[in-house]
Amino acid sequence: MYRPLSNRHAFTLVELLVIVSIVTLLLFLLIPAIQRVRETANQLACTNNLRTIGQAIALMTNGGKEPLPSGGGDVFAPNGSPNLPMPRSFSQAGLPLTRQNQDWSWAYQILPYLENEQLWKLQSSRSPAISVSAFQDAVSDAEIARTPISTYFCPTRRSPQTVMGPGQFGERAAIDYAANGGPFLTQPNIRPMVLIPCPIANINGIPYVWLPDDPEGTGTFNKSRRHQSPTQVTTTNPSLRMRDISDGLSSTFMIAEKRLNTNRIGAKARNNPSQPGDQFGFVSGYGPDTVRYAMWPPNPDEPRGDYYQSSLGLYQSGSDQTEIDSTGQLAVPDGFGSSHLFGLNALFADGSVRHLRFTINQLVFQQLSWRNDGSAIDMNKIE
Repeated sequence: MYRPLSNRHAFTLVELLVIVSIVTLLLFLLIPAIQRVRETANQLACTNNLRTIGQAIALMTNGGKEPLPSGGGDVFAPNGSPNLPMPRSFSQAGLPLTRQNQDWSWAYQILPYLENEQLWKLQSSRSPAISVSAFQDAVSDAEIARTPISTYFCPTRRSPQTVMGPGQFGERAAIDYAANGGPFLTQPNIRPMVLIPCPIANINGIPYVWLPDDPEGTGTFNKSRRHQSPTQVTTTNPSLRMRDISDGLSSTFMIAEKRLNTNRIGAKARNNPSQPGDQFGFVSGYGPDTVRYAMWPPNPDEPRGDYYQSSLGLYQSGSDQTEIDSTGQLAVPDGFGSSHLFGLNALFADGSVRHLRFTINQLVFQQLSWRNDGSAIDMNKIE
């Protein structure tokens, strides 16, 4: 029999509290599961990004028969202030040359093989150059440099994003992946524009010093050239080829996720200057935005101190020059890592993508970055 509305039984306070408790418990159980599903999807997308980059390199090298892309030239234009960006080329009107004949990064050089050829060769009408180069088409260079490439972003960390570079660098499209420069960096007094100071380590009992423009560099991407002036190239390093990776294509990584400061990523970065290693963008030639080293073990993203280059060529911190984060890693704008929970993704020279755990042995990680040290690595034990 239908009862009037006024006679219906209402929920008691105890019943409401029980319902709220059940809903809260379900949410407490469901949210981690949803987060795990989302991270699994992001992990897969990140893996696919690196696999796509590997396919682009394979196309550029004609299956390994042609030279690899170079790491690019310098970050800053020669004989100019550090606020002037290096143009992509010093050829007339900034023609988009390749490999050792131009100065932008590997990530720029492979654009035609990522279905971005129009961006790669973009040329606007001639305009006054902001660089010391009389040939730079500054408008085109700036347009390319600030155009985000979705393949270059790990979705766990951020969506495609631009950052503000220092001085006249302007807006720059960021990148979450860096090429393998090898396990070593140079000492601060060797070159006036080194990336960071570091101790020289022994690997397999061999003390090794590698300069950023050394043609015998140990990684898979070497420096293309060094400029003495806007019109003079003093050093052009020979191109590397797949055959130079003598330790084996399946045991040497080419590109991996890079580590960043979580306090300076995404929306937080909009209210702060962009961080070292994430300020010159994907076109940056041979700097920590696009080339990194395995001197340190891979670590997860987390807040850490910012270092900058002083007039002495040393990196200093606003607080303490010996500052370290909770993982024990020095607070330097370099190194590999990720925003994933347990490890980072790395593209190997054979085109495979492997997930390397943060707990990987440091020596093994360095051996994976050194293309010709002769080490035998059991690849079944690194993941």
